[in-house]
Amino acid sequence: MLGQCLLIGAAIAGSVRVPVLLVVLSSYLFFIGLEGLKRARLRRQAGETSFSQAFPRPSKFFLLASASLGAVAVLGWSLWVLLFWGLLSLAFVGLYAMLLFRREERSAGAEWLGILGITLSVGVAWSAGTGRLEPEAFYVWGLCFLYFAGSVPYVRLRVKQMKSGTAPLLSQLTWSRDALLYAVAALAVVAVGATAGVYSWLMVVPFVLVLGKLLWVIVRGKAPRSLAQVGYGEVFYSTVFTVIAIVAFWRQ
Repeated sequence: MLGQCLLIGAAIAGSVRVPVLLVVLSSYLFFIGLEGLKRARLRRQAGETSFSQAFPRPSKFFLLASASLGAVAVLGWSLWVLLFWGLLSLAFVGLYAMLLFRREERSAGAEWLGILGITLSVGVAWSAGTGRLEPEAFYVWGLCFLYFAGSVPYVRLRVKQMKSGTAPLLSQLTWSRDALLYAVAALAVVAVGATAGVYSWLMVVPFVLVLGKLLWVIVRGKAPRSLAQVGYGEVFYSTVFTVIAIVAFWRQ
């Protein structure tokens, strides 16, 4: 998800300048470093009194390296606009950390918050490539969030199917209520955006595919063999989304 968002942002910006590469690497290091939050919570529960002591040293290194690369991009190319995205990222991290330490990280709200933070990287890459902060960056960010956030109710549906096995259509429809509502709502939002000229009508295609995939899963009613199988399918569909998004915004 992170890689595809960075690719979309850089491609739409039409730039592979050094600061874009620095931002890409910085984003990956930042993402890896944040994994330390989970270990810090476990260590605090085990008796560590200081958050600084509980936070793993490797994670500190990754975050410091991420901040250093970001600083080089900002200062070396006067990309002060990146400070906006950086502060916004820290705000999302703070909210997620709060939910994490409350043991609410597996709630749908926390997962959506995490996706909101990850998809923010599309705006970071766009601004690094263009040196600007314009509505297009937010349009693309919103589009990526709309698409990737649908994985939350969809994966929950597939996990439910794995636990319950084969079930009648009525049960499948009940389990898939949230996923269906989200897929229809997301498609409607993108269609309205296309009508208003914000998005190309090409962007409707991946959301139609997602809705079709969901309906097929419901009607078929067959549980996946493993979560890995679900993951491979999501990678395929998100790759289609990435390609279409790049083509659609280039055409605009």
